[in-house]
Amino acid sequence: MELSRSDSLLRQLPASVDPVVLAKALGERKDVPAVFVGDLKVSGVKSKARLNPNDVNLRATVSAELTVRLLSTRTGGTLWRSSSVATGTVGKVALAGGLPSVAVRDTDEAYGEVVHDLVAQVTRDLRPTWIKQ
Repeated sequence: MELSRSDSLLRQLPASVDPVVLAKALGERKDVPAVFVGDLKVSGVKSKARLNPNDVNLRATVSAELTVRLLSTRTGGTLWRSSSVATGTVGKVALAGGLPSVAVRDTDEAYGEVVHDLVAQVTRDLRPTWIKQ
């Protein structure tokens, strides 16, 4: 079950409600044994530069951090947790060997890719994997 911000229970609780209180309230009202709660922190665009006598490299990046927990709705205890950090490039300008290079992309597209990578990384424990031995 996925809840949107417009769900009546979520609207009744303050935005900064403690995750344990949220989990217990959801357990009572929605009759579910556990809930995922998380926090997504996103950076603004940050620039980096590397200057050498023979080349110049300027880069603009975005980054984000995702922390997720699975909480018991009965006790509020953490059953599982995962977190990840990812970075994406928005644009770059380089001059190497006298040849210029420029690459630019939409900031929203870069954020979308970063969030997609974060979700894939934090949910790795919940998906089947194969190990060749």
